[in-house]
Amino acid sequence: LEREAEAQKRRFVRRLAARANHFPGNTWCEDWVQYTSNTHLVFGIFFHHPLHPVRSRERVVILLGSVAVGLLLSNLIYLWFVHVEFGMDDTVLSLGPNGSLDVTKLMITLWTLGSVVHTLFDLSIWHIKA
Repeated sequence: LEREAEAQKRRFVRRLAARANHFPGNTWCEDWVQYTSNTHLVFGIFFHHPLHPVRSRERVVILLGSVAVGLLLSNLIYLWFVHVEFGMDDTVLSLGPNGSLDVTKLMITLWTLGSVVHTLFDLSIWHIKA
């Protein structure tokens, strides 16, 4: 009986580490709360499950690394636009009344390329640690 409980606990910890989004017996709301509290960079620091293999201190380091990579990517993309003279202020799309909000080439590049690379960094760090 004790052996079975230990095996079940190990399976549970493995599912937490794998960022599982459903646990048997949970409603969709309970699954959403457990997923968010265990995987969100900020919420996870305070609300992760006690058996989760990634502890609060490690989560703080991951958060700081994530912020640093985000800043690095944003600056590198900006410097590339300046160096290549790619036209970072060229308007791609005008939004709002009378075109009061311009979406530029730099904005689109930061939102797409920066976000993708930043997400890949976050996921790779998570899988290395967990």
